Amino acid sequence: MSPRGASNAGRADVLSGPPRDSRPLTVVGVVAALPAELQPLLHATPAVGETRPVNAHVRAQAGGIGAAAAHRAATSLVADGATALVSWGFAAGLDPALTTGTLVISHQLESAVAGATVASTAAAAWAARLSTRLRDLVPLVNGTIACPDHVVRTASEKRALGASGAVAADMESAAIAGVAATAGIPWIALRVLVDTVDVIVPQSVAVAVDARGRFQMARFFRALIRRPMDLASLPSLASAYRRAMHTLAIVARAADDGLLATSEATSAGHTR
Repeated sequence: MSPRGASNAGRADVLSGPPRDSRPLTVVGVVAALPAELQPLLHATPAVGETRPVNAHVRAQAGGIGAAAAHRAATSLVADGATALVSWGFAAGLDPALTTGTLVISHQLESAVAGATVASTAAAAWAARLSTRLRDLVPLVNGTIACPDHVVRTASEKRALGASGAVAADMESAAIAGVAATAGIPWIALRVLVDTVDVIVPQSVAVAVDARGRFQMARFFRALIRRPMDLASLPSLASAYRRAMHTLAIVARAADDGLLATSEATSAGHTR
């Protein structure tokens, strides 16, 4: 893992490499939970459920928070022609060695719903190519992502999830992988750590974000009245969010012409 600043290195082939024959490029569907997570890619904030083009070969949709929302968004993108899927956005850190702003590249998940490890063998080369091209741009690690069915707020929850070796957690990637497996296409997760292992997400913040990823100020202030001690952790959480968004922006900028996976990625094998 080698944290570095942004650079001009890495262009159209950051997430793929150029096509080597005349077969059509893969159409990549990018799924995020929060509209704000797609802002670095789209240079705009889409509505939840709205599919927008990143370029001719990449489409993105913010589905909302949780597995059901991610499943709907991924299904919509596949119906729209996506032949590879990317789980994009933020995650909670489970490895004490990892810092805020670290990019996790994964094609292996631990699903709380399935109770098993889910892997995209077809995406291994894709993940390796991504890692090689991005390692000098952002702090980066390859590893398994755990997919619980609820927001992981406390240090004890995170350490319990990380005991299996998972390095990060999010609620959406397993659902996206499930849609990809059904469609027989590869998937990959690109997730940036916001809250690290020992950071407790304030209850007032957790309850203020609705299922569509919108921050509800009325909910937040009502919760803050009941838990005024949450105020002390807000500045550090805001700083962590900015660092994570900075990493997402570097990855999006490095991708340039888009998140391209060549047809080689899809023909290499099916997900399982």
